[in-house]
Amino acid sequence: MSIKEQIARDNAIFLDLDAFAELILYNGRQIPAVVALGDSAMRGNTFEQKGRSAVATLQIAASDVSGPETGDQVVYHSATWEVTHVLESDGAMHLLQMICNASPWS
Repeated sequence: MSIKEQIARDNAIFLDLDAFAELILYNGRQIPAVVALGDSAMRGNTFEQKGRSAVATLQIAASDVSGPETGDQVVYHSATWEVTHVLESDGAMHLLQMICNASPWS
């Protein structure tokens, strides 16, 4: 088995809907993803007067989204998120940072 085949197998396990992943809408297309929610109190964002915004990381397969970009839209749990950074990309998976104008915890 080649390294590419092994990576594809690993990604299939990681993005299995019965394991870690759940379905999201990425630019209107339904794909599996792993979402890790967080909350940031960084000042200077544009969403809330108190300087709070909801942040999350998103892991998706490169085969589902070949070139993620800042501003891409993600619908997750009825909230619309915006991709702010491509944190990592290795040709098989992308790790993205997203922001939302509502807390994911409410």
